[in-house]
Amino acid sequence: MLWGWAEAVFILGSFVAIMATVTVAAWQVCYLAVPMSIARAEAYRNLAEQSTQAQSRAADWLDQAVTELAELRRRIAELEHMLKEVAYANSPGEGHKFKSVRGELVEPLTFYSLVNQNRY
Repeated sequence: MLWGWAEAVFILGSFVAIMATVTVAAWQVCYLAVPMSIARAEAYRNLAEQSTQAQSRAADWLDQAVTELAELRRRIAELEHMLKEVAYANSPGEGHKFKSVRGELVEPLTFYSLVNQNRY
């Protein structure tokens, strides 16, 4: 014999109750997960903005350092040129000694090597 109406209604009611419970549970999980994902996305967006600002500051500092380095190189080149000009313009004959900045008497070849080594 097949089941009666009472059993069919009970099985159908149980199935509907289980499906309703599963649907409500899934909806709650999604409802709670969406704000969490929005908060996570917001945190990532803030992190990306901070990273962009840090990269911008680093690029500015690097540009400034490159500019200052170029200025220092230009000044050093001017000083080297001036020192070589003065040294060669005052180049004496054999046997003459130069007086270095430290007051030492040095031979011309030694003086030129000191100038070239920036140890004058």
